Amino acid sequence: MNLSNDLFIRLINHRVTDTISRKEDFLTEIFCWILDQDHTLTLDFLKFVGLTELENETIQSIQTQVQLGQFGRVDAQIQSSTETLLIECKVDAPYDPTQIQRYLDHADSVNAKVLAIIPAIQSIDLELPNHPSFVDILTWEDIYSWLNESIINIDPLLQPHIESLLALLRHYRLEPIDRSIATWEDQSQEVNRKYIRTVGASINSLVPGLNALLKEHPTSPAWYSGEGAGVVPFNGTGFLYSGKGPSPRPILGHNLQIISKFGYPWGRLDFYLEFLSHRNNPTMRLQFWTGDANNTLHLLNLLGVEPNSIDGVLEHELYQNHIHNCMEYIKQELTSHFPTLQNMRTWRTQGFVGLGLCDTTDLLEPTNQTYLLKPIVHQLYKTTLKAFLDWNGWQQDFHANALP
Repeated sequence: MNLSNDLFIRLINHRVTDTISRKEDFLTEIFCWILDQDHTLTLDFLKFVGLTELENETIQSIQTQVQLGQFGRVDAQIQSSTETLLIECKVDAPYDPTQIQRYLDHADSVNAKVLAIIPAIQSIDLELPNHPSFVDILTWEDIYSWLNESIINIDPLLQPHIESLLALLRHYRLEPIDRSIATWEDQSQEVNRKYIRTVGASINSLVPGLNALLKEHPTSPAWYSGEGAGVVPFNGTGFLYSGKGPSPRPILGHNLQIISKFGYPWGRLDFYLEFLSHRNNPTMRLQFWTGDANNTLHLLNLLGVEPNSIDGVLEHELYQNHIHNCMEYIKQELTSHFPTLQNMRTWRTQGFVGLGLCDTTDLLEPTNQTYLLKPIVHQLYKTTLKAFLDWNGWQQDFHANALP
């Protein structure tokens, strides 16, 4: 085998700047370069995506950044003796059904097929185009597994380049994740943290939509309108991990937080997806921080409300009752939208009032599935936030005497 020398020429034309991510260009160029070095591998790829089983098939060309005239520019095109495959690759940018439709319109005129390759975290609840020229949506994790299995039959000269591509996919966190439940409680294994970070990345992809819901709410609660209010992952990633090795209070999970205009932690609601608990099965829960009597006095001061007592004990108790009513309302709304959530319960403890939704395992796909999270998860977060905002308690004057 003689490797072509154009790989670095391709890559130097796709620079990464501080403001523009070109990960998908890098991956596209490297992946297509590898396919172009071994057309037997390319034919295997076409079979892998379900396109051809012909024994005498030949590859004629593999191109990237192909202009399709009025239909735009597709990331890659594989031309065989009988098939034309258009490939759209996504990494950071979201899957765009209108873009795929343009390629399908072009495919109709040239008898081509269309394939999309996206990260697994984008693939939850996607609606596939109902079009005879649409092949499938694959994930980069699928590509990783296929390449990893194919490498044993590849010319040794090409193997290091495939291994480098696999390393790049791992760097971008686009490799399949080990998610065996049996390893969750072994905090010494990085694989468990990697799994939860990847689950969290999928949940974090909801943040723009949740913030839009918050801003566009028709009767936005005063606490959650204006500058400073928003939905954010805890510490930027949402990932929670405590300790290295044994700990009396180990934490392994993901936390998405709703922050009020008063800033952290006032009016904070946590969407907490738990992966480790010594008390019970790991659960998905909501928890609203209510603090203590002194915290409540400070909150009343932020609201411009005169407290009824100097120690704030009465106000704090009424405040907890008030937020508990909010949790009961959310429970009712979720029950009507998600009848499978049979065991929800509200609770209160030192500094928090909350609602237990379900066991974490109820939201995770089995280990033999490509996706990590069930489609219900995205709708569950959106419906819960909407119920939280719809609660009529936000419209009441926040004063001790007015609290339920």
